[in-house]
Amino acid sequence: MDPNTPFQNTPNQNNPNQNNNNLYQALGVISLILGILALILSVIPCFGTYAIYIAVPGLGCGIAAFMMAKKVNAPIGLATAGMLLAFIGAIISVYQIIKIHEAVDTLDNASRHILGQ
Repeated sequence: MDPNTPFQNTPNQNNPNQNNNNLYQALGVISLILGILALILSVIPCFGTYAIYIAVPGLGCGIAAFMMAKKVNAPIGLATAGMLLAFIGAIISVYQIIKIHEAVDTLDNASRHILGQ
């Protein structure tokens, strides 16, 4: 080893697949964190409608991590958990969006009936 080049044998130079391993693990962790946040936010009344903005990227990261992990026969637990939590958060958020829309329509119809329009 030449003393003038101390970083000659870094781990990533010898194994180019190591970056891919770190990437699917990072995406799995991101998916899990976003899934947890989406699920927590989705059960808060009225604020749950915004959980869809967290759940969709979490679901995307989970799917990407799942595909990358399957490709290299690595564990898929983090990606699966992240996808599941993000999907549940998205479903609850969409449910709240639909129910809020129905409530607004009902109030609109009631106000038109009261005002005689």
